[in-house]
Amino acid sequence: MTVQIPVSMYRLNPIIMLIAKWELFVIAVIAEEEEKREKRLWVHNINLKREEHLEFLTLFPDLLQDEANFFKYCRMSLEKCFELLNMLPQLQKQDTTFRRCIPPDERLAITLKFLSYTVTLLQLFRLVIGLASLVRKIIYDTCGALWEVLQPVFMPQPTVEQLQRVEDNFWRIWNYPNCIALVDADYKLITVDVGAYGRNSDGGIFISSSLGQALSNGTLNIPTPKSLPLSDVIVPHVIVCDEAFPLTKSTMRPFPGNALENNRENKIYNYRHCREKRVVENAFSILAKKFKIYNRKFNLKQENMDTIILETTVLHIFLRNYICYWQPGELEDPNTPEGLNNLTSVGGNNS
Repeated sequence: MTVQIPVSMYRLNPIIMLIAKWELFVIAVIAEEEEKREKRLWVHNINLKREEHLEFLTLFPDLLQDEANFFKYCRMSLEKCFELLNMLPQLQKQDTTFRRCIPPDERLAITLKFLSYTVTLLQLFRLVIGLASLVRKIIYDTCGALWEVLQPVFMPQPTVEQLQRVEDNFWRIWNYPNCIALVDADYKLITVDVGAYGRNSDGGIFISSSLGQALSNGTLNIPTPKSLPLSDVIVPHVIVCDEAFPLTKSTMRPFPGNALENNRENKIYNYRHCREKRVVENAFSILAKKFKIYNRKFNLKQENMDTIILETTVLHIFLRNYICYWQPGELEDPNTPEGLNNLTSVGGNNS
């Protein structure tokens, strides 16, 4: 028996035909793009020649034989650099079948050059490694490792004994009693707090910081009040501030200008106050001179910027323990000048 199939069943549905045409078009476009697409390289040609041209592998071996130029390049001596390198075993990565890992000494050299010179990440990757994304990751990882390793050793939570030593040194060197500044008398930072916005006032930043809150709620390990030298007057230990900060039991600010006229005692106090405050300012000047990254604008994410700033502060303390390698002019003369002439506007607002 013969079965007759209707002619309409041989006719394709217009929608199915449209879909088929669209699929053929997409396939043709993909095929054309595949032909135009260049073959991706597993290892870029720049990296294939990195051992011949890039700075670390050509210049650094010569710097190891020249300590003076090594100090200019890394901002520290050979001894301190290798001491620092031995403290960072986490910088050692694993080689793979396809690539050799960047060794720890090269990672540290990349980071030190970024911190010590006014070079951008784009300039740095051309000079050092040839890949911007990897340079960025190396710098952030190394700064994080430096803070993780050095902070517990060189910037731990201040103790009563440590703050007492700070107070004794300020009195011995700078003639200011009962002072527990955030920088000791040898320009070493004791504690830092970063991350505030520059548009905020100094006083507001200090109150909202972890240090300001610890002072207000009494959780900071401040030594007990003691008498002033050659006196029976018992006063608390204080942090020296400028006019932007409030006057509290734990903070001291200079006398205003109208309290200085014909008042030698107030002038002497303002002189001592500004002399001690200058130690704090000089500590940050030394920090900025050592790490020239502070001499240019930052183009980094806030969390990465915080990591870099924290790392430079603790690295500053690490290097201050080796002051014979600091350059002349970075240390202030602690000798007290004679006389109190022309001090009428010290710490005041009068002109």
